[in-house]
Amino acid sequence: MSSVYHVNLVLIITVISTLVALFSIRFYFSNYYNNLKVPIIKSADINIASSKINQIIKEFLFYNKCSELQVIYENQANYIKTFSGLDRKKKIIYLPKIQFNSVGYELDYILGRIWVACRLYKNNNNIKYYRSITTTFPLFFKIIYYSSVVATISFFIFWQLAPISIKENDFLIFLQNYPVLPSTSLAAFLGIIILFLISQKSKSNLEDFYEMEMTEFIKDNLIGYKEDYLAARVYSRSIPYLLTPIFRTWKQVENQKFLGPFNII
Repeated sequence: MSSVYHVNLVLIITVISTLVALFSIRFYFSNYYNNLKVPIIKSADINIASSKINQIIKEFLFYNKCSELQVIYENQANYIKTFSGLDRKKKIIYLPKIQFNSVGYELDYILGRIWVACRLYKNNNNIKYYRSITTTFPLFFKIIYYSSVVATISFFIFWQLAPISIKENDFLIFLQNYPVLPSTSLAAFLGIIILFLISQKSKSNLEDFYEMEMTEFIKDNLIGYKEDYLAARVYSRSIPYLLTPIFRTWKQVENQKFLGPFNII
């Protein structure tokens, strides 16, 4: 067999190895998620009334100078990622309910998600950057990656089975002799991994930005719930990951564990 065949075989094995690597990452985080115990915050208030939540939401929108926005806080059929809850045209923030065992977590979740949506609504460059590295660019690289992986494997199999007459096509010869498809797969995989690492390291900066802008609101508007909220903040900051890719086996999200207001599962 020619050296070109052996080179392409090595590249195919490498590309398949990247699939195994992505599977392993997802397996690791699924195991982390399944074993995570969300501590209960000791509080006099186990639940918070819907009327109080609506009042806090209204005050927080006013605090962020986004009173024209409407927040829909209810059970959603599908998971809505942190930076995807804003419908700019309709001026609506979609906020899916998830499982909370303490009032502080619910407040941290609601305020954090609304804060992100308001910053996106006002085209804040910092939040747009976090959205880019966690959502926009990864999606771009994943589309390229999975498309090129399918094309790479398909072409390798096709070339082994194709008759000689078809192999004389100049374009097919080019694809066989120059590893454009596997190289694209590997480059896209590298992009996915780099963005993943950058996102994880940026979590503390995002948390700092959020807390810096929340100081006045907490002092003036969370009377009676301040300690619960601050305890939830400690827990949220203890989660080291901004991205937690897991194997999702459900469509409903209300039983989802709380990993902080910004964590993307």
